[in-house]
Amino acid sequence: MKRKSAHKEFEDNIKKVKDEKPDIGNLSEYEKMIQKNRDEKAAFLESLRMDEVKEGLNEAINNLKPKKPPRKNIKSPKSVLAPQVPTRKSLRLAKVDIDLSEKAVEARALAEAEKEIEKELPPILPFQEAITGENVYADFARDFDDLDFKTPKPFTDYVSCFKKMKIDESKIAKVVNGRITAMALHPMKEKVIVSAGNKYGAIGFWHVNSDSDPYEFRPHLFGVSCMKFNSDSLNQIMSSSYDGTMRCGDMEKKVFNEVFNISDETSCNYFDFISPTTILVCHRNGKVSIVDIRSDSKSADKSHKCHEYSVKTVSVHPVNKNYFVSADMKGFLSLWDLRKLQKKPVIEVHHHRKVITSAFFSPVTGNSILTTSADDSLCLFNSSKLGSALPLDTKVRHNNFTGRWLSTFKATWLPNIDDAFVIGSMEYPRKIEIFNNQLDSIYNFQDEYLGCITSTNVFHPSLPVLAGGNSSGKVDHSERLQKYYSTVLRDVRVRFAPSPTGFLHLGGLRTALFNYLFARKNKGKFILRIEDTDRKRIKPGSVENLNGMLEWTGLIPDESPEKGGPFGPYVQSERLEKYREKTELLLESGAAYRCFCSETRLDILRKEALRTRESRGYDNKCRHLEPSEIEQLLREKKPFTIRFKIPKGPISHNDIVFGPQCYDVLENEGDFIIMKSDGFPTYHFASVVDDHLMEISHVLRGTEWLISTPKHILLHQALGWQPPKFAHLPLLTNSDRSKLSKRQESIGIEHFKEKGYSPIALLNFLAVAGGGFGKQEGCIAYDLNTLCSKFNLEEVNTGSCIVDLRKLDLFNHSYLVQQLSSEQTLSNLIKELRTVLRKKYGERYNKEEKNLSDSYIQKILFCYKDRMHTLNHLTEPDMEYLWTAVDWKDIEEKFISLKIPSSVITNLKNVHNFLFALPESEFNQKDLIPKLKNLSKQLNVPYSSLMRTMRIVLTAQKDGPGIAEIIDMLGRKRCLEKLNFAVEKIENSLNVLNS
Repeated sequence: MKRKSAHKEFEDNIKKVKDEKPDIGNLSEYEKMIQKNRDEKAAFLESLRMDEVKEGLNEAINNLKPKKPPRKNIKSPKSVLAPQVPTRKSLRLAKVDIDLSEKAVEARALAEAEKEIEKELPPILPFQEAITGENVYADFARDFDDLDFKTPKPFTDYVSCFKKMKIDESKIAKVVNGRITAMALHPMKEKVIVSAGNKYGAIGFWHVNSDSDPYEFRPHLFGVSCMKFNSDSLNQIMSSSYDGTMRCGDMEKKVFNEVFNISDETSCNYFDFISPTTILVCHRNGKVSIVDIRSDSKSADKSHKCHEYSVKTVSVHPVNKNYFVSADMKGFLSLWDLRKLQKKPVIEVHHHRKVITSAFFSPVTGNSILTTSADDSLCLFNSSKLGSALPLDTKVRHNNFTGRWLSTFKATWLPNIDDAFVIGSMEYPRKIEIFNNQLDSIYNFQDEYLGCITSTNVFHPSLPVLAGGNSSGKVDHSERLQKYYSTVLRDVRVRFAPSPTGFLHLGGLRTALFNYLFARKNKGKFILRIEDTDRKRIKPGSVENLNGMLEWTGLIPDESPEKGGPFGPYVQSERLEKYREKTELLLESGAAYRCFCSETRLDILRKEALRTRESRGYDNKCRHLEPSEIEQLLREKKPFTIRFKIPKGPISHNDIVFGPQCYDVLENEGDFIIMKSDGFPTYHFASVVDDHLMEISHVLRGTEWLISTPKHILLHQALGWQPPKFAHLPLLTNSDRSKLSKRQESIGIEHFKEKGYSPIALLNFLAVAGGGFGKQEGCIAYDLNTLCSKFNLEEVNTGSCIVDLRKLDLFNHSYLVQQLSSEQTLSNLIKELRTVLRKKYGERYNKEEKNLSDSYIQKILFCYKDRMHTLNHLTEPDMEYLWTAVDWKDIEEKFISLKIPSSVITNLKNVHNFLFALPESEFNQKDLIPKLKNLSKQLNVPYSSLMRTMRIVLTAQKDGPGIAEIIDMLGRKRCLEKLNFAVEKIENSLNVLNS
């Protein structure tokens, strides 16, 4: 049929409108003009056929909509639905005459129906009846009937649990329909029950350990803002909503009860318990209300205007319940005292530029306040001195921009501990972040099943269980509970893998120590592996030095070249065939290729890079060789290396110490060599192959290897292996911030051994270099077992550490003092000192050894207890007199240089007689000093002159300790022997001169 022209159709429509228009009586000219315009517009719109166009567009849009992928193994909630209210239609708009008598009856029926539905809606409806007559909730509710609710105890070793927690695919469920806005985990240990509230006012319960589906209820009209279980009655869950109500779900009585309904048109944004029966609630109108849930009034006992704008959260101090902190949408943080609520808070700070989405006291002491803000920051305030100040301790940047489609982030403390909190992350790959109380990221939960942002995250108060809720209503449940699931975990296996290119130095020993402590703390294995693939740099004796120093320090490996083990050999040069096999696999898969570039060409590339100041290495020329070209070069027997073909894209990983890392290897570097032309692998390739074949679970090494970690991850991925966890330790530097080097003999471990330092002191000195042991209380030397118990890899610092050897002296002094504290350790220390003396003095010590009893050596050790840093300190030249007979020539030289007259023999004889007559009980410093002064007066000799003569005779030194101290240390017998010896020598000299 031929369509009419637009103009003709328009005229017909005008005529049609006129025909349909009722008679409206006499109109003025102006009214007629208005009516004409209306008619023309109506006719024009009808001629456009907008309804047909609309239908066509709707059909096209529906065809363009992507089809949703099928959901796999995701549990959906069983909704608690209420009868629908009949739709009310306007009779006036329907142009229907009204029969008032009939419609009045209908209106009354509708009103009665609405009242009945209000009665049936939670919170006052029994749980069973809420599911339209079906008793499907009965089994779930029965879980709470026979439980013995007890106050939960915190799990303290949470850090070690993090790495063992994972998400099971079967432990992901859609608990509520729509975005999750609040969550809570029931504190019981017997069963894991998750509760989640959504933006529509629904609350879902999920019994994780049961095969039953989640159950969803709708006790609120608008979104659920906060949910918490009552600590005094754990069968009760409290919930607040943006509809201005609070409800108490009683799981024993199986009812929801309304406990608070604010009369103003405002919302309940958040709440906290003042006591098990008293709740503090904050509102959108800036007020805070105190609610007694036992009251039937459903109103606040007291309200106070705390802020001009909406209060986002409140938090009651865990110890002093009179104080609470509130945060508003303008970035103000306020501290209040419930005993005297006034117009102004006790303290108010304004460190955030935008809305504070949460502010919470630390849960145990309340000494810190943690805030999350839309200005993309996390802050930690010091609240240890309530009422005086809220100083800002730490502030870090954190992406909190969740937009309108996600629930806002709220950094939440881990239950019952003050030193860690959890928060969602906007970063990709998706993760849940854990920070410590210094706002350092200590762990990230990442999993293949964690595919979206979990804005709301809660930890179980007494179990290592984490639940995260996302915007689709799903809950990801991560836990480590062998009671419920059998999870295969990798045993901890770490390795110390030095190259035999020099002696073991401080940096190497620190790496070995941290690997050893980590293995022992986690009941794992400590492996020694020799990485000798760089043949040109090998130094003879390096391996022997390494083994000797590890044995001396007590860091004995469980598997090593000497001990052997199930994954040997433990020397890389003896594992070449294994590397060749893996290289062939990479060549066959296309992940590696042969490079025929000569050293000359590579040298030119290096020089050009230096000239242009570009860091990029190899230009990947041989990556593009044709197969025919490769065959020709092989026939010509051209030497080649094998390079790894770096794939595109950045590599992300989470370093245990340095946190999240991301690096694009291809963007910054060229393809790297994995097999050299001499048939030996490079460090990168050999270490990756060995780490996998030896089942290494964690790689702890120096931070200089952090930049190489993406390469190692790429190699693991190319070979189809799971990379180990990486932790990079901060560098040890010289005082000028230069890196320690094996070429510095002064940092060799053997050097410190020869200097007389104890291995325990050396290990403690290295242990605190970089953190990992919490707050240090002085330089205390702990044994290896204590170091192991104190060690925490997550507390290792990221900054470089200057080696201050003065601290080593303090640690060694601490060790020596400890050794003097018991008979057994003192006996060992005396034996150790005898070894040092024998090595130092040789035959001279052997001649005198009969005079050096254990009691004598013990006396010397206690005399120098506060002054010695090492045992070698006791063998310095001015201490030689303590251990050997003094050479008369040394005494004679001192007499001559000081011009001491020969008449001194008389004074020496008098001193000898004086000491000989002195009882043993008075042979101590305290009694000797006044007696020696009295003797100098009797002899009419200046005290200083007499003391100088005695010092030369007893020690052969001009200067040194006081004479009383020297006599006390040497003892009565040795002093008299030395005086006799001096008198005889002087007399013999005089006789020779007289003759």
